[in-house]
Amino acid sequence: MREARVAHACCGNVLSMADDENGPPQEDTDPLAEVEKKLKAELEELQRIDERIAESRKRSALPDVPEWDYQRKRAPKRTENIEYLGLGVGLSVAYTLVGCIGVGWGVGKLIDLNTGSTLGQAIGTMIGAIVGLGGALFTLIRAQNKPR
Repeated sequence: MREARVAHACCGNVLSMADDENGPPQEDTDPLAEVEKKLKAELEELQRIDERIAESRKRSALPDVPEWDYQRKRAPKRTENIEYLGLGVGLSVAYTLVGCIGVGWGVGKLIDLNTGSTLGQAIGTMIGAIVGLGGALFTLIRAQNKPR
C-alpha cells in the first residue's frame, strides 16, 4: 500500500493526465520564424567575435624594443709572426714526411747493393713512412701546445 502512495505522489494518476483535447494549446509555429531566430542569434555571435578581434588588434602584440647600445669586444689584431707560424708548421710536417721516406729508401738501396736483392728498398720506404708519420704527428702536437 505504501508503494502505491509513493507511486501516486511521484507519478500522478490517470486523472492528472491531460487529454488530447484539454491539453495545453499548441502554438502554430512558422518554420521561417525559427530559421530567422537562429540566423539572428548566429549574427549576434559573429558580431561579438568581430568585436573581440577588433579589440585584440588594438593591443600591440609585442612590447617596444628597449634602447640597447651593445659594443662587442674586438679581437686583438694578429701580428705577422702568428700568420706565418702555420706556414712554418706545415712545411716542417711536409719535410719530415718526405725526408723520412727518402732516408728509408736510401738505406734500403744501400742494403740492396750489398745483398743483391730488391726487397730492401720497399722495406726501407715503409719504415721511413711510419717514422715520418710519427715525426709529423709529434711536430703538430708540439706546435698545438706551444703558447702564442
